Amino acid sequence: MNLRYNGSKCSGLYNCTIQRVSYYILFNQSKINQNMKILIACEESQTVCKEFRKLGHEAYSCDLQDQSGGFPEWHIKDDAIKVLNSQKWDLVIAHPPCTRMANSGVMWLEKRNLWDDLDKAISFFNEFVKYGKLGNKIAIENPIPHKYAVEKIGKYNQVIQPYMFGHLERKATCLWLFGLESLKETKNVFKEMSSLPKSEQQRIHYCPPGPNRAKIRSKTFEGIAEAMANQWGIEYCSCSFVMIMRDNKQRAVCSECKKLVQE
Repeated sequence: MNLRYNGSKCSGLYNCTIQRVSYYILFNQSKINQNMKILIACEESQTVCKEFRKLGHEAYSCDLQDQSGGFPEWHIKDDAIKVLNSQKWDLVIAHPPCTRMANSGVMWLEKRNLWDDLDKAISFFNEFVKYGKLGNKIAIENPIPHKYAVEKIGKYNQVIQPYMFGHLERKATCLWLFGLESLKETKNVFKEMSSLPKSEQQRIHYCPPGPNRAKIRSKTFEGIAEAMANQWGIEYCSCSFVMIMRDNKQRAVCSECKKLVQE
């Protein structure tokens, strides 16, 4: 961080009331060290949950199914919408069921008369949209939706692929973002992936029928989960900061929000 020393007192710009000596003013954007309370809705694999836990956040997966990630103490087995509205969350990442809204299955709506199922799926999805429109931070993840779904859930903000995050596969995933920036790619391996057989590039698409097929297809790629945690799990602040003495150590504190800065 870029520091400018101002002697034994505040420069006077912020009329600082923090006690003790040794003040500095920090001008660069800095990371806020904050333990966030995070809900990963409709996730039983705990792939995303575990990445946020690695950063020290209080993250919980939530699903009607038991968890398969190995940490039952981090899992809430309950209705995701009920849990969503049960308390204040600093961040929510939602993976609502996509079967009836995905473009890949649009042909079955008419053939099997699944319009009622579609309406239920849209209603569930829109609970998360409503939550975001209230000013809360949330990312909603789903495959590319068909036009009937888009008409009622709205257009997505971003499309990402596993190969943008180090995986030699393709599986288009859409993100509806509220209060969050677009996810930035971390390791693009498109060139290497393109040399592989189609069955390997689209492993998820060619996943054979079986009892665990739905779980396999819905699991978040680890590279994407890691990017979500590293990019959305750290809160940035562009305010000015002062250095104070706390617990016999120098600590950087935002002069506006009074939160500790990650040094």
